[in-house]
Amino acid sequence: MPLPTDPLTQLADIELPPPPAWPPWLVVVSAAAAILIVALLFYLWRSKKRGTTTPLPEQALAQLEQLSLRWRNGQLFDRETAYHLATLLRLGLALPQLTRNCPASLAPHAAQWQALISELERCRYQPQVAAPLPAALFEQARHCLMAVADKGT
Repeated sequence: MPLPTDPLTQLADIELPPPPAWPPWLVVVSAAAAILIVALLFYLWRSKKRGTTTPLPEQALAQLEQLSLRWRNGQLFDRETAYHLATLLRLGLALPQLTRNCPASLAPHAAQWQALISELERCRYQPQVAAPLPAALFEQARHCLMAVADKGT
């Protein structure tokens, strides 16, 4: 038996307040709002990921025109132009690496691809470029990019 002088015996029980009364409509509206927010965020993420940019071959074709103009005006040397052209082809065709192997999207143009890559390699990797960069190289690159762009549309 506790002693009457024990201070614990003088404490009263603590009564907790009743739980909040959530009306059913508030629960439904909250759940619907949460689902709507998640759906909206998912839609925004997908649209940003997909993007509304111009497809790669079309961008590359526009840049090819600028590169050709700068080369014809003497603003770029042949070797520098060959490097820019190789990069433009690689990015425009979405290739991880520019190799002699013809991309599947250009299979019907394999011979033209081989000639284009050989000429680019000659211009890029020779210490002294013996022959100038042929202007037909731009047409070959344009043809490859247009063949892929036409398949994409």
